[in-house]
Amino acid sequence: MIKFFRKIRRQLLTDNRFSKYLLYAVGLLLILLVTSCYDIVDCIINRTPVLIEKELKVGIVNEFYSDFVLAEINNDPNDNGYDYYFDVIGDLPNGIEWYVDYRKVYFEGTPTESGRFYFTVELYVDGEYYDGETDSMRDPLCDNETSRSFVIIIN
Repeated sequence: MIKFFRKIRRQLLTDNRFSKYLLYAVGLLLILLVTSCYDIVDCIINRTPVLIEKELKVGIVNEFYSDFVLAEINNDPNDNGYDYYFDVIGDLPNGIEWYVDYRKVYFEGTPTESGRFYFTVELYVDGEYYDGETDSMRDPLCDNETSRSFVIIIN
């Protein structure tokens, strides 16, 4: 591959095509910059954490309630290779608790009051890993956090 580019460079210089040589050099420089900038390439791919949009089930007072919200990473089939950290902010019905099971936030319990309960699920994803090739820590995600609002209706 290097011989191929060297041949093009020599041909342009021996034919006195300096302007085309300059264009070739700038193009080669751009290729090198883009392919060596992991963060830029990763953000073009747009790997970001997402809380899947869904309508939570409607519950009934004094009857067991269970539902969940799922998190994933856009454009990455290896969602399970990340560490997920959740927080729930807002109102949950009395009797409903939340807990995390890896990529899911579960809402379970027996509600003791009726109404509409609005809350936000916040997600932080740690995707950092050690890259032996560059001898440094890398994070393939463009963004490490997201949030989404939900509502639980209890009749």
